[in-house]
Amino acid sequence: MILVVTTYNAEQTGAFKVTVYGPEKAILTPYTTIPLTTTSTSTATTSTTKSRIG
Repeated sequence: MILVVTTYNAEQTGAFKVTVYGPEKAILTPYTTIPLTTTSTSTATTSTTKSRIG
């Protein structure tokens, strides 16, 4: 058996797992990762009051 794997884009590469069951069934599973991105925002409010006596 000869296994050939291609992608649409020649520059696209990545890891994958090959699982073979018997002489007829092969499963290709790409390893995909999802980047975990968190965004935090903070808001500061400042108020100043000036009073004059005189």
